[in-house]
Amino acid sequence: MGPRIFACGEVISITGGHRGDVKDGADGVAEIRNAVCTRVVYGVDWIKIMGVEMLQDELEAAVETAHHLGLRVASHSKEPATYRSVIAGVNCIEHGYGLKDATIRLMAEKGTFYVPTIICNLSNRYIKERDRRLAELGYSQDNKVAYGRTLIAHADERSQEHAEHQRQALQKAFKAGVKVCTGSDSTPVGEIGILEIEQFVLSGIDEMDTLMAATRNCAELCGVLDKLGTVEEEKLADLVVLAANPLENISKIRKIKMVFKDGVSVDLNQPQSPSSYWDYFSTKEYKKGYLAEAEEAAGFKRGEVEPPK
Repeated sequence: MGPRIFACGEVISITGGHRGDVKDGADGVAEIRNAVCTRVVYGVDWIKIMGVEMLQDELEAAVETAHHLGLRVASHSKEPATYRSVIAGVNCIEHGYGLKDATIRLMAEKGTFYVPTIICNLSNRYIKERDRRLAELGYSQDNKVAYGRTLIAHADERSQEHAEHQRQALQKAFKAGVKVCTGSDSTPVGEIGILEIEQFVLSGIDEMDTLMAATRNCAELCGVLDKLGTVEEEKLADLVVLAANPLENISKIRKIKMVFKDGVSVDLNQPQSPSSYWDYFSTKEYKKGYLAEAEEAAGFKRGEVEPPK
């Protein structure tokens, strides 16, 4: 019994753009439209574009086609493409690197959601701040958690200037009325999802609004607020019952007592399958590819990092 997944399939990018190689890139209005339609045929729930390098007519073609076919669009973006993506009508901005005040105002005006993925926008100082806090709370004893958290954090480590800007952008967007959602940039499963929720609070969003960003706002963003996201009559009973109050300390979201999926109790003692994040993250197959780059960025030598026991 796993999570509910709203899939976007393969992202759409131009040739040579972010995640767009010579074989899979889509260039020009006609190819962008075809790429959207192809993914719809495959049964996606969302369209995700790498809007960074797209021209305005390509952005507009992606949004117009997706909306015509009843799907929403998320844009992996940084300025100035973020402003252009919002103009084009995307439903959500992912990351929003270098987000500017004018863009934030436009997002609030147009109802564009913001998924800042603060977890992958931390400086060395913020990483140490987070781990020091977790140690004081007694949440840093699990070797698997420490291994994955540290490697991911340092692989994505940013400059202090960048990290401060992204933290302030989240605060500004929230205050401006932009609907913010928690995200992950890798997987929302387990510790990474929890750390993103914690990082919202460390970034200045209060506990209740952070929980709303992780639940209600995400449901609204996915167009399923009538079924999910809040505890109300006639909605699906997807519930996490905690043994402590996260409004007192957001880290208490780790104290899980019960989980229900569509009203059915989930056996929390069931062993995790190989599809769990930590198992996958530690596989040799994964290390042959992307993880080799992550280890190098984190300062590890190839072959020296072993999965936690």
